[in-house]
Amino acid sequence: MLITGGPLKNLGAVLKKFPEQFQLGTWIAQGGFAGHGVVPENVKWPSNLNDFKDKQFCPTFNFSGDIESTKLALNCVGKQIKKAYFVSKNVCHLNKYNSFFQSKLYTLLDTIVNPLMKEQLNIENEKFIRLTNSLNLIHSALGLYIQEKGEKKLHDPLAAVAAINPIVCQWEEVNISNSPKNKTQWGSEKCLGTNQFITVDFDQNLFFNEFFSCEYFGITFNQLMDKKLDSTKEQQQQQ
Repeated sequence: MLITGGPLKNLGAVLKKFPEQFQLGTWIAQGGFAGHGVVPENVKWPSNLNDFKDKQFCPTFNFSGDIESTKLALNCVGKQIKKAYFVSKNVCHLNKYNSFFQSKLYTLLDTIVNPLMKEQLNIENEKFIRLTNSLNLIHSALGLYIQEKGEKKLHDPLAAVAAINPIVCQWEEVNISNSPKNKTQWGSEKCLGTNQFITVDFDQNLFFNEFFSCEYFGITFNQLMDKKLDSTKEQQQQQ
């Protein structure tokens, strides 16, 4: 598996140097655009992309950073690259870290550091420390960011999470190409048999479970909140 989060210069270089030898099972790319005719009508659109809601093509930096390499990689899908999954610009722009996310992460941290909770979860101490340190770092760093900016779009993290658990996103099989009128604009159209799949929506709660490592605790966020309630009751009974 390969995950790309920027212009495809390295992937293009490998495909040019080893056109026959290079073989890849799955390529996950943060890039592309799913527009008119691909995204279901009931799916929410990011406000900053409303002008493109009824259009097929949209500027996307990662694909336009090296157009030749992007076209080469797309042409290899179904051949040297068996399948490709594209986390589209319009879905990425919906995935924002904001005060709501910050409060969820705080609740998670407040819950798992409870000694009774730690005992219930039965996690190795080294792993527990590593996970809580990582989550505290995310909470602190992004907390400072949203204090100044209000929110942070999580583009690459969504692509990474989609690689770990594809059901976080809703996918459509498509054919991806750039506009004949403007090479820096990219779009997609539904097409079976291409082995190219693009996101049209995603599940915020499933993303939260994966991004904040809830799966390492063996529970979902909702189950974690239930455990917190049980621990609180137990503490009250002991008192």
